[in-house]
Amino acid sequence: METSEMHGLKSRMVRIPDGELPSGAAGVHVVEKGKGPDTIVFVHGLGADHYEFIHQMRYFGNRYRCIAFDHRGHGRSPSTPNMGIERSVWDLHEIVNSYGLDKFILMGHSLGTMVAFDYAARFGERIEKLIIVSGTPAIRESVVTYAGLRFLPKIGTVLNDKQRRLLGKLVAYNVGTFGFRTSPDVLRHFLGGDPYSFTEKYFSAILKYMADIADFDCRERLVRITAPTLIVHGALDLGIYAHTSLTSATKIRGAELYIFPACGHSPNIESPGNFNRVVEKFITR
Repeated sequence: METSEMHGLKSRMVRIPDGELPSGAAGVHVVEKGKGPDTIVFVHGLGADHYEFIHQMRYFGNRYRCIAFDHRGHGRSPSTPNMGIERSVWDLHEIVNSYGLDKFILMGHSLGTMVAFDYAARFGERIEKLIIVSGTPAIRESVVTYAGLRFLPKIGTVLNDKQRRLLGKLVAYNVGTFGFRTSPDVLRHFLGGDPYSFTEKYFSAILKYMADIADFDCRERLVRITAPTLIVHGALDLGIYAHTSLTSATKIRGAELYIFPACGHSPNIESPGNFNRVVEKFITR
């Protein structure tokens, strides 16, 4: 594995075994920051990459080992024909195994919460604590978004490249990565600094994951999650409705629910100071 420095993070490509590919493996981009007795693993949302957790990695990287990866087809991870939620679950499993992690704290946002829910239901003994950010075990509970996930891929096939780039930026800024507010740092990364945003690879990956997200439903498996769980959501979330967090909070025994009243889809970006304090209080007690 070749390691480099990027945004103050150690960056590397991790080789993931994958028998569905001719090469028998896929490369997944992983970043790391900090050292400590405990590890936090971050799983990002649709259309984003590891950088959406930059405020958390900088804050917790002083006391924790922080690890994040780009889903296949996102950021610096190459696309593969079989990329999707199921593959991301197994990519996460292989990554934590490669780091020799027996127990770790898992945080997922949006699409990443679906990966986190599924992973915690399958490998609960590995999860020290689970943090769900603007997530849902079934997107069909957010009816307008569910309809959009079914409809937008059809629109994408008839738009030209310039139109798709514009649509992608509007969706990302309003209900996707950023919510109602963002930090200049994150905004620069996704709308200018990241050469992988809004490319052909980017849109192809999003269309593939959209179908997976629309079909995903793990509501019945939530009862298998036994790790202490914190569920946070922005009250003004237009993508995944805040009330859908009640499904997770009631099905996971002992789960805590925290609503940020003035945030949209990404409280980790919109109000990182308050978000980090809420998370820190949860993971340190």
